Amino acid sequence: MAAPSLLLLYLSAFLAVSNSEAGPLVDSWDDDASGMEYYFPSPPPPERGRCEDVRCRFPACVGFLSGEAEWPPARCCSNLEELNAVARAEGPRRICACIEDLSASFVDSRIREIYKRCDIHLSFPISQHMDCSR
Repeated sequence: MAAPSLLLLYLSAFLAVSNSEAGPLVDSWDDDASGMEYYFPSPPPPERGRCEDVRCRFPACVGFLSGEAEWPPARCCSNLEELNAVARAEGPRRICACIEDLSASFVDSRIREIYKRCDIHLSFPISQHMDCSR
């Protein structure tokens, strides 16, 4: 039975590697009765991936919203449409919270303009003073 022990040792060493962003990748459980220690994958942190859609789609608008670009690129407007669909399906709070962290450098007049220039009514707010808890 040396092979299973070697395999368990190899797997436990492999799984014991931790990811600094997400914390440990494994949890362990020590069975006192048998003296064995079992390793199993940890569930992902609840916030992991929570803002992935915003991180992928919203940056196309940041240049315009921060005053660096004269017009929002077409990709910005289409990405806002996609985020709008997500907000309608899930509710706006998550999208709002993900954008809330980015909004500090936005120009208020540009925030108002993006609605007109993209010809869109958003289901989630974008503002300098966002409060997504309401």
